[in-house]
Amino acid sequence: GDKVAEMTAQRVADNSTMARYWSEDGTYWVNLTAEKNSFSVSTKGYGVGRTLPEQAGEDAEIYTAQWISEQRVQLMFTTQDGSRIWRAVYDTSSESIVFIEEYS
Repeated sequence: GDKVAEMTAQRVADNSTMARYWSEDGTYWVNLTAEKNSFSVSTKGYGVGRTLPEQAGEDAEIYTAQWISEQRVQLMFTTQDGSRIWRAVYDTSSESIVFIEEYS
């Protein structure tokens, strides 16, 4: 446990990753980066970087991610002033955001 956490912390420190969330089966992980409206989804030996769609607004800030199935990760984000919360669902099989809506 601790060794893996240390190695992960080191890898994370080596790039601009702010947070990493693993899928339940450990196949995929999503990284939130210093670019507040960007994220990357990776699996062994393969990764894809994405930015929230334009409709999210340039000032959108992703603050958490949660795997809701083996193939889908839900990203929660807010507008810069924090007045509105949105959610987007990214699908690993289509490599795209398949759903986006205002949450509150």
